[in-house]
Amino acid sequence: MVAQAETLHTVHDPSWMVAAAEYPELWEAASEHTRHFLGSLSVAEQVEVVYAPEHVSDTTLLAGLQTARFGDADSLAMVRTNVLTDVSERLYKVAHQTKVDLQFAGGKLIQNNRALTEIHRNTFQNMRLNPTMKLRTERELRNAYLFEQLHDKGVLQTHSALVFSCAPDDAETIRDYGFYADTASCSIQLLQADGHNATLETAMVAGKKTGNSPRHDVQAIRDLANGQGIESIPTNEEDMLQFVMLVPNHEIPGGITDIVRKYDQASGGTFYGQNVPAQDYAEYARFCDNRNDQFMPMVESITAQLLEEASGFKTPIDAILRLDELSERFCVDRTVRDNSLDSAIFGVEAAYHIQIAREFIARGEYDKANDATIHAKQTANSGSCPIFKEASLGNSDGDSDGTAESGSKKWMSCPFCQAKVFGDPCAKKLSCWDCKAAVANGKVVSEGDGGRSKRRELQKVESKHKMHAEYALAE
Repeated sequence: MVAQAETLHTVHDPSWMVAAAEYPELWEAASEHTRHFLGSLSVAEQVEVVYAPEHVSDTTLLAGLQTARFGDADSLAMVRTNVLTDVSERLYKVAHQTKVDLQFAGGKLIQNNRALTEIHRNTFQNMRLNPTMKLRTERELRNAYLFEQLHDKGVLQTHSALVFSCAPDDAETIRDYGFYADTASCSIQLLQADGHNATLETAMVAGKKTGNSPRHDVQAIRDLANGQGIESIPTNEEDMLQFVMLVPNHEIPGGITDIVRKYDQASGGTFYGQNVPAQDYAEYARFCDNRNDQFMPMVESITAQLLEEASGFKTPIDAILRLDELSERFCVDRTVRDNSLDSAIFGVEAAYHIQIAREFIARGEYDKANDATIHAKQTANSGSCPIFKEASLGNSDGDSDGTAESGSKKWMSCPFCQAKVFGDPCAKKLSCWDCKAAVANGKVVSEGDGGRSKRRELQKVESKHKMHAEYALAE
């Protein structure tokens, strides 16, 4: 073993490599750690666990909130990282990148004083996983163990670990776990180490050049790898996740930005996977860094709210779902004020209300903009890291309150003001966002105030009366 370790420490292969093929013993060690980890979970599931709020896994968001409230700096940093990740992944499904600092300590890859492999335990224990998501999570866990093995044997002294995580091709998984289908976004992750310090960079690129284009991500990754002499490339989205490549550090001085450039070249000249004009990659990376900095006031507000409510969370999933809810609300507010953000990420109905809110703001009608924003928040359906959406939706009795599935909803014209309303015509309660007309159980309970067109007419009449009065006084 000593001789083998020494051999691995002195490897300086200047080429791209596949981790599993080049270091099968490290791959097998990571696989064995994964099997042992999953086996320990199976044993734990046979034992009845009674929730005790003072004793939860210290890698959960809930535990981070609980200890951060008592001044633990690492826990507070962990919470902020969770919130920033959620916000950035929710607002930017493509053409964005982030970086987090990690450390290797005691053979473990650590983030905010918590082992990365242990963080995966939360997913298995607290998330509802279908077979596709369970397989993806198992492969992510094995990758985390492999990263630790690669660092321990010195491989990361000369190479960086590169992983492509493509969106699933299963329509049911895309729907149930909140993946963004419009871009089929692919997450590119690059792990680089400098001694015991490490950085994990993530770039979100499109798997479709346009919303109506076929997916090109898997073929682009295959072409990218082929260009580097790697032939045995997976042919589907799920297998690509376990295909860890080792990239010589000297070939990518710009880190993840250089990988994105290679992906775009393999895609036929895209920019972050999309059919849009190319920009300077280094300058765009700095733009993303600045954009992340601009999120911080929102991150601090969400973090403060979570800390205030922490004592009321009973389970780890409660904290995750509350973060999902708060992040969505704050991000709707941000999108209403920032026209550069794509309102479509919140769903068709919410996007419509966001557009209306923007129009009201442009005209200085801030009360109406606020009403439209409220409707946008009630109907928003966005996501960041995929979770089982049904867990937060719950059961619906068909009321048009923004929590029901939109499959039975359609666009309708308000009979009193002709505004476009998106709702379920069979719902027990219906209301118009513009004129406030309302129907309950099939009966009209309010005919509203006539909406914008009526208000404009009244304003014109009032203006004419005022003008005539001023003329009369002048005479």
